[in-house]
Amino acid sequence: MEVTQLEDDEIVNKKKSELKRQGADAFSKEDYLNASVFYTQALKVDQFDATLFSNRSLCWLRLGDGKKALLDAIECKHLRPNWGKAYYRQGAALMSLEDYSSAYDAFSHGLELDPESEEMEKMLWEAMDLK
Repeated sequence: MEVTQLEDDEIVNKKKSELKRQGADAFSKEDYLNASVFYTQALKVDQFDATLFSNRSLCWLRLGDGKKALLDAIECKHLRPNWGKAYYRQGAALMSLEDYSSAYDAFSHGLELDPESEEMEKMLWEAMDLK
């Protein structure tokens, strides 16, 4: 029984990895819509992968859908609350929605988790200027 479970897990992991790779390939070609589709399919395989939510959030952001980007960023943050990138994604989505005060808070918290992030610091200052 355990061997079967291990084999099933391996198949699931391979499928998720393949979908994630296809999403990354589409993203690198600036095909953000198809990239989001691949990440969505991968999330059907593993709904607890914060990286997939982070990646799909960026796709939505590039497609100009700040609301969907924010929803995925929030889910990412719930799954990995100590990951600075989750707060970066949330802040970027909030910036696109012109909620600069909340974006500032997200970037500020993200910088506490990842104080070396120059991009996060840059966005923090931009949010502060705009709020």
